[in-house]
Amino acid sequence: MPQSSFATTPAWESADDDAFIENLSRRFLAAVAAVSGIAALLYGLIPALLPAGQRIGISATCALVALISGLLYRNRLGLLRRTTVLIAAVGAVVVVAASAIGLGLGVHSGGFGFLALLVCIVAVLVSVDCALWLTAACALLVVAIAAAQVGGWLPIAPLQIGAAPVPVRAVTQLLALLLAGAAVGLIMARAIDRASLRVRLRERRFAGLLAVAADWYWEMDAQFRFTHLSEQVGEGSGLRAARRLGNAPWEIEGFGLDALAMDAHRADLESHQPFAGLLLQRRDANGQSHWYAVSGRPRFDERGVFLGYWGVGRDITAEKQAELARVATEARYRELFARSPSPLVLHRDAHVLDANAAALALFGMTDAAALVGRSLLDFYDQADGSRQLAAERSQTLRDLPIGESMPAHQFVLRAARGRRIVAQVTSVTVDTGGGPAILSIYHDDTERLHSEAARVRSEALMTHLVATSPDSITLTDLATGRYVMVNDAFVKVCGWARDEIIGKTALELGVWPTAEARARFVREVRTLGEVRDEALDFIDRSGRGYSLLVSAACFTLEGRDYLVTNGRDVTAIERERLEREAILKNASIGIAMTRERVFQLANPKFEQMFGWPAGALLGQPGVVVWPDVSAYEAIGR
Repeated sequence: MPQSSFATTPAWESADDDAFIENLSRRFLAAVAAVSGIAALLYGLIPALLPAGQRIGISATCALVALISGLLYRNRLGLLRRTTVLIAAVGAVVVVAASAIGLGLGVHSGGFGFLALLVCIVAVLVSVDCALWLTAACALLVVAIAAAQVGGWLPIAPLQIGAAPVPVRAVTQLLALLLAGAAVGLIMARAIDRASLRVRLRERRFAGLLAVAADWYWEMDAQFRFTHLSEQVGEGSGLRAARRLGNAPWEIEGFGLDALAMDAHRADLESHQPFAGLLLQRRDANGQSHWYAVSGRPRFDERGVFLGYWGVGRDITAEKQAELARVATEARYRELFARSPSPLVLHRDAHVLDANAAALALFGMTDAAALVGRSLLDFYDQADGSRQLAAERSQTLRDLPIGESMPAHQFVLRAARGRRIVAQVTSVTVDTGGGPAILSIYHDDTERLHSEAARVRSEALMTHLVATSPDSITLTDLATGRYVMVNDAFVKVCGWARDEIIGKTALELGVWPTAEARARFVREVRTLGEVRDEALDFIDRSGRGYSLLVSAACFTLEGRDYLVTNGRDVTAIERERLEREAILKNASIGIAMTRERVFQLANPKFEQMFGWPAGALLGQPGVVVWPDVSAYEAIGR
């Protein structure tokens, strides 16, 4: 809020003081002019009162003072009002002196009592210093008239019997009238100044308090035209004073109300109703919106006559923008809350205030109304302690500041139909329209935990199968050739301990007969993707050879390539095969074997007997060595 001029002397204070002095001064001038005019008429129009010379002199003096006072009343000369009061007071003194001299009463004239009143009036309306100077001038006048009377320079009218001597009467006039008038005038001036000061202090305190709550002050007359605006108008209200003064609200373009609101405001004004918080919206030169709150109260005089309105205004643009931002934020929050795929529940004291569609689906509810108001703890499983823990966390969250949260924790929930749900729950304290509340975010881990359990069971089963498999199983890193995993069957056949194998390469252990043999095998697997039932020779720890029927494949895991092999020990079978081949090769008789009349095996002696090259009979029909087909068929039968 800009610094308000209400903090200093308000403009209307000096204006009210000037109006007060102006009013009293005009009344005093009118009184002097009236009294002097009446005196001029009386002395001039009633011949029986005085001789003609005295009448004319006194009447002329009174008429002159009346004329001067009248001119001063109209202030045609442009003098300060206090100066006109002082001039009129001096004129009144002249009238009193002329009357005292013209009537021949001198210091015995009753008009000298009026001098005390003049001193009082000057003290109040002009200044104390001027009142003291007027007192001194009047005292000199009394002394001069008394001296003239004593010296016989002035015509003296016959005095009443028992009248006080001139010196005594002069002293009486000086003490009882002039000095008493000066004293009373001083007291009245001091009292009025003190009262005015107290009034101004109260007004300043009021203005200071007003400055705290308002940016500008305004007044309007009985016709609802603006007549006064504080200094902040044009800065605080966003509307220049020239556009408002002398106009009613409905006559001002861009006042800040639409037609409907203006009609309602005009109805309030015409029915003399107070109003508060009237919201005005105006746009500045850049097209930016500004909001103002205006309040007003009707004014009535002591007779109950309507005088108009007065009130204050305040720039609430910052508050309105903050409110609009808050409303927009709440709208976005509601949108995110409703559309979030994560189950969200807003609750206070463990009772549900709101829930989104995902939360309804999680708890097996179809209608939000059925969930709102229920205790959220009813959905927490009591058997495993989830309900008790949730109640404790809810109590702890109530004591946390807005925006603080508690770490996620796993709870077991029970949906509407008893379905068991395992969920991670994160809770945070939030501020809502009805006060602090708790926003809980649920992450359903049920399927993940089921999958994790299935994976663990599968891994356990796989580990068991690998460990108990009679075939040798190895896993090596293709890039380095180092063993990552081997089973017991491989440890048994190769003769190396598992700790000695893991982290080493096959070449470092000497498992392959040659490096080229392993390289050829790896190239073959890379090229084909897999190899099945290939007989390969290996060497164990003691240097003895053994044979495996190997199947292998490559796969990638977490960015690394691995080679898995499965080998069945065929050393004994291979030995038997070699022995069988040696027997057949060295037999002295011909031996052959057919299946479905096709040669599956024939030893060299058999091929030699029938003149076939070595290995040429394999795959040939058996009839090729028989001259008589019927005889071959008879043997086959």
